[in-house]
Amino acid sequence: MEPFLFIPVIIIYFLNFVTTGVIMKIFPHLLLILISVSFSQEPINYETKLIEKDHLFYTKDTNKPYSGPVFSLYDDGKKKDEGNLKDGKMISKTKWTWYKNGQKWSEGNYKNGKVDASFTFWYENGQKNYEENYKDGIKVGSWNGWYENGQKSSEWTFKDGKRNGLWDSWYENGQKSSERIYKDGKIDGLEMYWYETGQKYREITYQDGELINELHWTENGLDSGELIFHFKNGEIWKKGNIKNGKLDGEFIEYGFFGTEDIYHKRILQNYKDGKLDGEYNNYFGTGDVNVVGNYKDGKLEGRYTYYDKDGKIYWEGIYKDDVLVEETSFIGSKGPFRLN
Repeated sequence: MEPFLFIPVIIIYFLNFVTTGVIMKIFPHLLLILISVSFSQEPINYETKLIEKDHLFYTKDTNKPYSGPVFSLYDDGKKKDEGNLKDGKMISKTKWTWYKNGQKWSEGNYKNGKVDASFTFWYENGQKNYEENYKDGIKVGSWNGWYENGQKSSEWTFKDGKRNGLWDSWYENGQKSSERIYKDGKIDGLEMYWYETGQKYREITYQDGELINELHWTENGLDSGELIFHFKNGEIWKKGNIKNGKLDGEFIEYGFFGTEDIYHKRILQNYKDGKLDGEYNNYFGTGDVNVVGNYKDGKLEGRYTYYDKDGKIYWEGIYKDDVLVEETSFIGSKGPFRLN
């Protein structure tokens, strides 16, 4: 039925029942609601019905900025987004992405082109993966993460775009893995880490974002001995020694490189009483040396050299008390260099 035919019918219907003062009082309000509903604007597909110019949307026939509800679809017919245009500008929008099996992958809200309110992600099995919160594009409030089995993985808070308050994370078995407190974007107080067994392995003390002290424990709870961390597949991630709770001696970090998951040494560091001290090496994914440097009492000291994959030096600097005092670049004079 056409709107203009529909409204008189409704009016006549209600007039037949207007017999009391109460009905007479509320009738004008009911009539306004009925008229607004009858003339509500139908959403249109803005990707097919409108033209976009300089981030504004115009009608194809009149070339005027469009106002009203809009939506768009993916090729398979699933909804991509829906929102509202005012004078051609997208003032609000909700956007979706989907897995191939039809499960929702993400849903986010936008206002005036910026992320606003919640932005949520799901696993392919339908379990919520991550939930973020924004205001005018700025991170705010609670941010939460979950494992695919539903166990919570993280709980963070932001204030005006900065990390703030208690930040927690958990292992997949439910055991807490880390805890720290932020104040105005900086860690303040204790930062603690636990093994998956529940034994604490690291405790760091901060004051106004500055590291004051750091202690470590082995998986057996000892403050001296070999410290080893593993990847989920059992391969060693990092190993070294601690002495009275402090990192001491050589520490080697391993990793996987490239699409072939090549596993070998990534970083070699030396510590003394918990501070970097001595030679530092960084390696390419091929296993070749990329960087050679030196630390003293936690600060860069002496020569710091970058090599390409053929072992040729392409940059060299001299540090004194963590400050670069001299540098030489060989790019352009002794190239080409093989870095990838």
